Amino acid sequence: MPVLTRDHDALLSALEDIELLSLRWGDVNGSLSREEALAVAEGLVPGAGEDTLEALIEGALIYEFDLAGVGPRYRSRFGETLRLLARLRQTFLGESWRGSPRLVADFRVDLRSRRYPDRSWSSEAALAELKGLTELQCAVFRAAAPGALAAFQVRAAERLLTPAEGDIGVIVGAGTGAGKTLSFYLPVFVRLAELVRGGEFWTKAIAIYPRKELLKDQLSEAVGRVANLSPLLTGTHRRPIRIGAYYADTPGVASRESVAQVWLHRGRGFICPFLRCDCGGDMIWTDADLAAGRERLECGRGCACATSPDVLVLTRRRQQAEPPDILFTTTEMLNRSLSDQRRRALFGIRRPQGQRPEFLLLDEAHTYTGAAGAQAALTLRRWRYLAGGPVAWVGLSATLHEAAQFFGDLTGLDPPVVAEVTPLEKEMVEEGREYQVALRGDPAARASLLSTSIQSAMLLGRTLDPENAPSQRRFGRRLFAFTDDLDVTHRLFDDLR
Repeated sequence: MPVLTRDHDALLSALEDIELLSLRWGDVNGSLSREEALAVAEGLVPGAGEDTLEALIEGALIYEFDLAGVGPRYRSRFGETLRLLARLRQTFLGESWRGSPRLVADFRVDLRSRRYPDRSWSSEAALAELKGLTELQCAVFRAAAPGALAAFQVRAAERLLTPAEGDIGVIVGAGTGAGKTLSFYLPVFVRLAELVRGGEFWTKAIAIYPRKELLKDQLSEAVGRVANLSPLLTGTHRRPIRIGAYYADTPGVASRESVAQVWLHRGRGFICPFLRCDCGGDMIWTDADLAAGRERLECGRGCACATSPDVLVLTRRRQQAEPPDILFTTTEMLNRSLSDQRRRALFGIRRPQGQRPEFLLLDEAHTYTGAAGAQAALTLRRWRYLAGGPVAWVGLSATLHEAAQFFGDLTGLDPPVVAEVTPLEKEMVEEGREYQVALRGDPAARASLLSTSIQSAMLLGRTLDPENAPSQRRFGRRLFAFTDDLDVTHRLFDDLR
């Protein structure tokens, strides 16, 4: 398989642009003859057009099929995916698909360049902007930062690491996958490096997530980064940064009876519901470790991956006795804990000066709207009053309008102390493509609109890249499904399963 280059990308985009002319009019059956496809290829890559086209076919980015009486025809993977989406039907066992109802009445489609913030800042260039850091903090920054940073991440870190007399707010706005999460955790790791000492435990940062699945995803990434920092911290006679997840799936104590109430038992141990191994396997709290009272997880597939009790705190009892440095939780758990005398210290309430949370993260801040948003805002104000402060409030969102005003209303901060950090237009680069499709279910069909979502998800899952795909990462490999109603989400999940 030849390595795909920019020439291949340019040809694929050119062929998709031709398809788009008919797709925008609702015609999904269009295709190109070999002569037409080769003419486009030769115009872009003179002398190598045929090889370029064949590489795209081999890479499963161009679909080749025979049309009776016509000969070979060509359609991009995107064009073929849209054709299949527009022709979706709902069939049941024993029924002919020809008489089954169609699920899609109409669609709209658009193609555009994928835009994302340029990551051109080295760690050393970023450190030159961050004043007053100790030698240890600089080392932690270098170890925690990826090879290159985006400018908005540096600005967010500078804001969060600048000493302030009172509360401050930072709302980070950037597209999905741009690195918003790192713009929070990177300065938090740097700040915590000077605070973690053996024998002293209190919650220093609270990360609140509106959905458990998002919490799990971010927890896995944070645990991996903290584990990588541990040798650096222990080498300077400090203990590792500790992380804990406190929500419905957190066991009460390290006993078989307690863990069995919230985790499933398979084989030689219990499957952790909020952490997975980098290899994709389940993380297991083995029967042997549980019997010994060790809060340790290991990969169920048998790879060498395992968590350390010094990094991940698994049970509520240990979290209350030795609060983690970073606590992952939900607004619901925060609200429940405010009036619970046993648990409230975990959230920094009634702690002595110098042992109070310094950071609070609200991921997906745009979800806190309506009645639920008002209730969350009241909960946050109650927590702030009880915790004392000062606190650096951080919000992450890709879709907020007038973000600073919104975040100030949500947290109770005055707008002047809320800074909006977003990538500037000059910091954006373009690469690849984004495919945007809106499907409209057929209200006249004998099927619910949820059926359209289910069948679309099943189809899209089959059009994505498998592992070791010949397209060389041109297409995605994961599918996320969202709805705007919790009841619909439950039904969608159950039906898909």
